[in-house]
Amino acid sequence: MKTMRFEKYWKNELNNTANYILKLYTTKVNNKNIFTLEKKIMSCLLHIRQYKEYYFCNKRNYPKIIEIVSYPIRDKKADSNNFGLRYDLFNGNKENVELKELCNFFIHVNINSYFIPAYDRIYGIFFTSDRKTNISLYYINLSVFAKILFSLAKNEEIGIEIKFAEEGKIKNIEFTNKW
Repeated sequence: MKTMRFEKYWKNELNNTANYILKLYTTKVNNKNIFTLEKKIMSCLLHIRQYKEYYFCNKRNYPKIIEIVSYPIRDKKADSNNFGLRYDLFNGNKENVELKELCNFFIHVNINSYFIPAYDRIYGIFFTSDRKTNISLYYINLSVFAKILFSLAKNEEIGIEIKFAEEGKIKNIEFTNKW
């Protein structure tokens, strides 16, 4: 079995990024937050790919199947930068993807846009890869990213349940050992 010299540093980075993602639920969005989030997610997805290539994920507990939402293409001729016209955002379907496929989506990302509804918080990411641009747009909640990163960093499946107050603010965040 191959070994990795930097495994403890990568685990630390995965854990720190997961904590950063959870803080975004309570932080007002600004350009620096978005830039930092994008940089951290891309870095962690590359780490996850290396984990898989070095076989560290094979015996570890981690979410092997990730649930995302898929939005079918509505108009291939619409400007690819205006995904609200290009994809049918009112016709989303849950779809399961493997962790490696999710990594590949982001490594070959063509569209990457953050979901920032009322209250100026980032809740998730719309994305598609260069190969899937003419098929679907996808969405993943930030808490799902945090679950993946915590699970890999701690070698056990970690679940996260976020409870919101009526005004849309975070009431509390609970960790479980259920994905």
